[in-house]
Amino acid sequence: TGAASPGGPPPGGGGRRPAGHAAVELLITESRTATEESRYRTAQDAADRAVAGAEQLGDAVLLVRAIAQQQLALRMAGDYTGALVCCTRILAMAEDPATREALSSEAAAATIARAYMYWVTSARTDARADLRELLAMLDTAERWLISTGHGHWRPGVLSERSDIHRALGDREQALACAQEALARYAPGTPGFSLSVYRWSVGRLLSEAGRHQEAEGYLQAVLDDPDSPRLDQVTANVWLAYNAVDNGRPADAARAAAGAVEL
Repeated sequence: TGAASPGGPPPGGGGRRPAGHAAVELLITESRTATEESRYRTAQDAADRAVAGAEQLGDAVLLVRAIAQQQLALRMAGDYTGALVCCTRILAMAEDPATREALSSEAAAATIARAYMYWVTSARTDARADLRELLAMLDTAERWLISTGHGHWRPGVLSERSDIHRALGDREQALACAQEALARYAPGTPGFSLSVYRWSVGRLLSEAGRHQEAEGYLQAVLDDPDSPRLDQVTANVWLAYNAVDNGRPADAARAAAGAVEL
């Protein structure tokens, strides 16, 4: 599934921060920019330095933001094991009495919520992962969201749950979770882009043989100018599969060509 911004703007008020904090902020920004430009080695180096700097400063909020950017750089480069380690560290800090109170802000809570989601995303890439144990992890994530007053941030968790049910062969439950994730989507909340939720529903409808319904969700991704390019590629790929299954080879060829052009 797709990628989300790991940290957002720094929390807190308007006072000037020490130079060390500014340096770490710059490194986080450098890493984020390099990630967006697919310069993953540069992104990882900057994120590693940001984490080291935040550790020296002893700032828990800044540290989880740096670790979140570190996991994003690793995950986008295909290092899911490294990303899993980063997510595990963030979740441990959220439970540690020494740092839990410092991480009670909305910005920190958003980072923790993403860590739950990307922990599951990263763990799913390991063929040894027990998918039902990952569902249990998502249960933990939902309890945490509700207990901290962030139940409205559930779409990302629901999307991960949908993917696991799909992998388990429970397509009906997968579709129900994907549809609920899309229905609950709200801009600016931790999770995935609107286009991810749309093509996820479209993919499952296509696999269920509901081709016309599927096409509507997939086409909506392409019609939305805010859809990230990778999501447009994914939508085109599934439009091609959908058209093949529906006996429309010419439409399939057009959609496949659109994916290649992107």
